[in-house]
Amino acid sequence: MGIAVFLSGGPDALAQAKKGDEKTQPKDAAAIRLVPRYAAGESLRYQLDVRSTIALASSGLIGDPQGATRTELAISAILRLDVLSAAPAPVRLRFTYEKSQATVSGNTRDPALAALEAQYKELAGGSLEFTITGPDGVSDIKGLDSFAADPRAAATMRDLLLQFARPAAGAPESIAPGQSWSSTQPLPGDSPLDGIAVRVETTYARNEPCRRTLPERDVVLKPGESLVVDGGQPAFLSGDCAVLVGRTAITQRESKDPTPQSYRARGLRTAGTFSGSGESLTSVSLERAILVSLVQTSTESLDLTVTSQLTDSRMRQTGRVESRTVLLLIESPEAPPAKP
Repeated sequence: MGIAVFLSGGPDALAQAKKGDEKTQPKDAAAIRLVPRYAAGESLRYQLDVRSTIALASSGLIGDPQGATRTELAISAILRLDVLSAAPAPVRLRFTYEKSQATVSGNTRDPALAALEAQYKELAGGSLEFTITGPDGVSDIKGLDSFAADPRAAATMRDLLLQFARPAAGAPESIAPGQSWSSTQPLPGDSPLDGIAVRVETTYARNEPCRRTLPERDVVLKPGESLVVDGGQPAFLSGDCAVLVGRTAITQRESKDPTPQSYRARGLRTAGTFSGSGESLTSVSLERAILVSLVQTSTESLDLTVTSQLTDSRMRQTGRVESRTVLLLIESPEAPPAKP
């Protein structure tokens, strides 16, 4: 749930990652392919928890008379993943929101917040379908309009869908413990500043037993640290998992005038800074290459000034978003299908 998405209205399409050239592979390592192997007709259940803190302030032409606002957003859902079709046919998956609830609070009582809270509660029973296309993409998404009132949630859901298409997105075809890779893509959506990019560096850190428990603390990426803590949800999936460690950075290209064309067309000029960073720990089943757990934390900051060329009026917006997302497999088939 990025701050640029919150201010600009959200992405219009999934941005495809551009693979970087920083790829390292240890010698004599046993390489594997982390391409999910779904079986038609099977179902898996995941628990999704999202916590976001959004602090915004504006001044100028449309400054907020109530001053700075601070919003706390907490989302919890149980998602059932049904495999409608599997390889060799195009892989098509369907999410059903078996349970969904949200709590929105802030230092001002905005009617829009109450509507947003009600929207998430109404998701229960709804569904979302998508097709996995290629190694790093999804297409033909149906049901995303349920998030029309909250473009931040739509962007988050798009990112989560990619985890089911390829948990090791941007990686070479085969990877081994100790190997690293990177990808860079432009910030999706109608960004108010040009030249913003997202760089992701990922390392296949190690293999460890697929212990699936709900983390009770923030992610701290230290060598040898386990993805999970003791206690929590019981494990349904035996065997080992690949643990992927990711670090994300938002970069901004230097420019005398970073105004995007979409803003120029409206007689506006923009200036400012946008920065951010994030960390993630992903656990993927070695047996099936299916996502077992994902923990992401991120922080983004924006200082934006928009000037009208027609009236010479200015508006300044500053904001900071802190988010934590946990996606956890809580139920899976008792036994995986036989390998071909």
